[in-house]
Amino acid sequence: MKPLRYAKTTMPAAQRYLTNLHKNFSTFLTQNYVTGETARQAETLYLKLLDWKSDYTHWDVTEIEKFLREMVNITITPQVRVLLTQFVKDFPPHQANVFLHEYLLAVKQNDCSPATVRNYRSDIRQYVRFTQTGQLADLFTKPKLAEFVAYQLEKGLKESSVTRKLSSISQFGWWLQTEGLIEHDLKWMNDTSVKSLAGVKKIKSAIIPPRANIVSPEIAPAATHFKPGMAGIQPTISQNQRFNLKKKLRELTSSVSQVVPSQTRRWLLPYLNLAFIVLVFLGLGYFGYRQLFVETPNPLAYPSTPTRPSRVLSFQGRLTDTAQNPITTSTNMRFYLYDALSGGGQLWDSTTCAVVPDQDGIFTVDLGSNCGGEITENVFTENSNVWLEASVEAETLSPRQPIRTVAYALNAETVQGYPIDATGAATVNTIVTMNDVGNIVLGEVSPKIKSVSGTFTLEGRALTLTTASGSNGDITLDPDGLGGINLLANTNLTGSATVSANLSLGGQLQLGRFGANPTAMGKGSMVYNTTDDKLYYYNGTAWAEVGSGGSGGSAFWRLATGALSPVNDTLDLLVGATATASAKAGFLNINSGTPTATVSAGVAGGAYLTANGKLATTAKQTLTLGDPTTTGHIVMNPSGNVGVGTTTPGAKLDVVGNLLVQGGGTIDVRAAGTLALGGATQTGLTLGRSGATTSLVGSNVTA
Repeated sequence: MKPLRYAKTTMPAAQRYLTNLHKNFSTFLTQNYVTGETARQAETLYLKLLDWKSDYTHWDVTEIEKFLREMVNITITPQVRVLLTQFVKDFPPHQANVFLHEYLLAVKQNDCSPATVRNYRSDIRQYVRFTQTGQLADLFTKPKLAEFVAYQLEKGLKESSVTRKLSSISQFGWWLQTEGLIEHDLKWMNDTSVKSLAGVKKIKSAIIPPRANIVSPEIAPAATHFKPGMAGIQPTISQNQRFNLKKKLRELTSSVSQVVPSQTRRWLLPYLNLAFIVLVFLGLGYFGYRQLFVETPNPLAYPSTPTRPSRVLSFQGRLTDTAQNPITTSTNMRFYLYDALSGGGQLWDSTTCAVVPDQDGIFTVDLGSNCGGEITENVFTENSNVWLEASVEAETLSPRQPIRTVAYALNAETVQGYPIDATGAATVNTIVTMNDVGNIVLGEVSPKIKSVSGTFTLEGRALTLTTASGSNGDITLDPDGLGGINLLANTNLTGSATVSANLSLGGQLQLGRFGANPTAMGKGSMVYNTTDDKLYYYNGTAWAEVGSGGSGGSAFWRLATGALSPVNDTLDLLVGATATASAKAGFLNINSGTPTATVSAGVAGGAYLTANGKLATTAKQTLTLGDPTTTGHIVMNPSGNVGVGTTTPGAKLDVVGNLLVQGGGTIDVRAAGTLALGGATQTGLTLGRSGATTSLVGSNVTA
């Protein structure tokens, strides 16, 4: 066995070890998808731990717990505590583990396959754990290596497998020596073999725990992804398959040429070349046939009823015992999905599943398919981070593994089975999209946007409900049952609004305000005139002023310039009844005739006063001027004549008929003058009572 060649570094082993301590922890955080403030705090705390430690050969959880208790002046989140504890528990940074990580990176740079790197990691870690030492100086001794070989053979491991492990360990040792990380010479490892080491005297065997079914903590899921319900069209033969096919053919040719004697090779070589060519053409023909005929992809067709893919996680891991030997027997496992790295809420449980590893201990299960019920859709849609926890038998493994989203299609024919209409106008069973001018177009006839529960809300800086230009379409707001239309803010209506139902207002109603009455919409129109500050209604012919008062919501009176008057200036006014004959009072003949004011006492009669000066009674009712107890003097115009029984009085008092003075009385002429009885046209004068003597008394009495 010859060592591999690597780029040699000159950094001292101690300094290089400290540098790698920090790199390993950073890698641990990256593999667990810890970023941002949490990663920064974890790295800061880890550096404080390195400064706090006095012995780097000893790493255990109790030491970490002691360190965390002493950090009382630092705020440490629970997640950072868990990360630091898990790192020391599962990946103790002993020298061997730290430089093994660096060695594997160097192996990858030498273009070794991932399978080879995995084998190196597994074989070397088995040896490190077997020796129970993490220090490089004590790791590589011939007795320890011999005891490890003997232990593997006692377990029944094949000699070829032990030889492979021995080769991996030797390669690691030579790399350490090349890097200057160990001082003693390892040339003796060039001549080691399984048979030579089997005869070496054994040292005291390390205590090996009994076989246990566990999963290596460092093995993360190889792939976690959803299985698509309708896979995309992929080439039947990948580049890796073609490369592996050619590689196997070359290895076959090489192995045959090495075992055949040189004499035979000369005549057999043409046949081998021919066989190689035949194999190549057979392989190309076989795979070409499958590509063109057997596995010809069918064109995509959109289903009439869209179907969704199954929600399945493909998980791969490796089962080993405490000595890192693969477990190949059926083992019960159980898987959980959580919403946090530690603690948190459980999102899904697979229940117990039996996994059957292959000869290398590698197993694959489909979570949600052949292991547990289907994963519910809310697991990934309602949780930004999902973590997978696994348990083997009764042992729960840690840390939990993060489930991350896989690569996604930048352009897809369908989404969950739904296509996008070529025109961009959404129809039945297609996806609603926004076009290049910012419009969402619904191409279906009479589509509906429906909310089946809760409150459906449309929100925007401004909202417009409009119909297509020239359509004369209606906008209908139609609540069901006792539902109503609630307008919670100011509402402006431009144009006409027709309310066929009752309109109930809890606040004020403000009519349109005009400087002059506008053209009426029809009977019943109402406006407020800001010029005269009056309310008007349209009666079908003209705008009429709406006065205050009245009954039944109508107003027939107006108040102006300190006077109250009826709105209609042509109607008679009655008080006490609606008929002239039965009204107690009235003002008649307003529109035509002689205006007359009346006071009625019913059938007994009444009195009236006409505009031309007539004061009279009805039904032969006595007309009395004044009251003996309340009325003073009755004065008639002294410059005019008063006629009694005549309409053409010729004197101040002109009486046609008898003048009766009862109970005695006096006709007194107070001013100087003559009282004349009779006149130029009298025919006779009688003084005294008929049949009685009458005397005339006076100073100047003439006959």
